[in-house]
Amino acid sequence: MHRTTYLALTSLMFTATASAQQIYSTDFTDVSLWTLSTVTAPYQWNADATPSTFCGGPFRSAPVSLNFNDGMTYGHDPVTNTGVPTDGIALSPYVDMSLAASDPFLTYWIAYEVELSGFCGFDTTEVFIDPGIGPGPIALGCAGDLNQQCVWHQKTFRLDRDWGGASIGFEFSTFDGKFQNHAGVFIDDLEVFESGTTLECTPAAMHAEGDFVTLTESAFTGAPGTGLHLEPTNGPTGQYGFFLAGPALGAPVSLFEGVLCLSQPTGRYNQKVANNMGLPALNSLGQFAFNGDFVNVSGTSSTGTGFDVPNELPYGTPVQIIAPGETWYFQLWYRDLDSGGAPSANFSDVLGATF
Repeated sequence: MHRTTYLALTSLMFTATASAQQIYSTDFTDVSLWTLSTVTAPYQWNADATPSTFCGGPFRSAPVSLNFNDGMTYGHDPVTNTGVPTDGIALSPYVDMSLAASDPFLTYWIAYEVELSGFCGFDTTEVFIDPGIGPGPIALGCAGDLNQQCVWHQKTFRLDRDWGGASIGFEFSTFDGKFQNHAGVFIDDLEVFESGTTLECTPAAMHAEGDFVTLTESAFTGAPGTGLHLEPTNGPTGQYGFFLAGPALGAPVSLFEGVLCLSQPTGRYNQKVANNMGLPALNSLGQFAFNGDFVNVSGTSSTGTGFDVPNELPYGTPVQIIAPGETWYFQLWYRDLDSGGAPSANFSDVLGATF
């Protein structure tokens, strides 16, 4: 089974709250119910801690991770100094997604040392859902899309409760036998959980590069502050932005090149605002990279991209604190160009979260 057989799926990938219900989780210390396959032994998915010399550390949480290699590399013969094309699939036991009252979410941590070409160009790992019936596996997308070797980062995807019982799968493929003298791909701390968040005012207005910025990859990660991590994607290369917060959704207002969807009063997570009281946690400034990811430049992200929402809100003196049970809405303001190429601004869609 190769990933080209998977059905394309535009997935929503947004956040969970502190009250999320866990449906399935594993740290891969027991993979007896997982199916691990390969086309080129001895290169395969394993649940172990090898190679111990992996630059990112062979697991995120001890004692093991799920990883693809032969204990050292993922397809490189040290004797002949050549490589062979390799491909392998790791398939979880069935997970009953219908247990969730709303669409559940898949989250896991991933690190890698591979030949990089946008990470999903060569030596790629993709994640999919296999219901076992119907038209076949459903592709969720690239399992890890940060061009950042040796760093553990978290990925989150929205699933569909109507899929019912389905397996979670990862496929690693090299396509060729070149540049494979690396440690491979490592996955750890996988969880399927139910979330109480909503994505509103979507799709947002298109920006100058012909896409719209979305918060669908946001997730409750246990990040500093509230635990809510906001992750904008699909942004225009090189443009800066910061987050807004509001107590409710407001009537949509056309503004600049986009639509503001938050009610007043609207607060800005922007360090330049005087009432931020000098708290660095209230600065969400970031810049969109070439792949559309929002790279944090203010030191307020536990992953390097996006923004960890703090307990403090950018309102008033003293600063207002988010209280348990409250619902708040978040939207990204970012720089854009108008139809004539002149500097302007735009907005993402909106994420609502109950804390």
